[in-house]
Amino acid sequence: MVELLKTLINILTTLIALILEVIQLTPKILSFNSEVFRAALDNGFSVVVAGAIVYLGGASLTFGRSVVMSINKIANRNFILGILFSMLSYVVGWLLWVITIWLVATYFFNLTDPIWVVTRIVGLAYAPLMLGFLILIPYLGPFLSTILHFWSFMLILAGVQFVYGFELWQALVCSASGWIIVQALNRTVASYFFTLDRWLNKKIFDSPLNREIEQAIIKFNQNVANGFGSNKR
Repeated sequence: MVELLKTLINILTTLIALILEVIQLTPKILSFNSEVFRAALDNGFSVVVAGAIVYLGGASLTFGRSVVMSINKIANRNFILGILFSMLSYVVGWLLWVITIWLVATYFFNLTDPIWVVTRIVGLAYAPLMLGFLILIPYLGPFLSTILHFWSFMLILAGVQFVYGFELWQALVCSASGWIIVQALNRTVASYFFTLDRWLNKKIFDSPLNREIEQAIIKFNQNVANGFGSNKR
């Protein structure tokens, strides 16, 4: 019992330290502080911290989407599948972006640093996505999502250029290559996912996931607009 209690205390202490480190780093990341990128090169923080930022960014974006689905009473099966796919896509996207940047920088620009450095840089760049819950705002959601993803891309670009001393065009080639791969994979996987879901729904539920989510978002925006209109009257 005592050993179990010690283990739980250690886990809790580790989680608190991780949260505090993420909170401390986030403002510096969002403001393009060079100290953070230097820390990525000098092992100033662990890959776990970068992974935590990626997870929180994906969770925040997923939360914004899940609230809309919940309000509009999306079927439990589709709701769970949508959440799982969204979270998985962010983690896989992070890893793919890391691998692509590292391969391009290594084989085209003679990079000698280990892949863990790139892992930290890309993980840090997911910090703007922690504001992803803002996509819940009616009408502004898609625009804010684009801004947050662009902000994230610019952080990766700045981080790669600063850490490796690349020219702007070299950093752009590395960063853009990763972005293209991630976008292509997301679209391909999403296409297969929705095709499978449409087939299952046609056979069983007859309510495709992507169509239901789109209708839910439209309905949510209409309800908000109607609420504003009734308040004015």
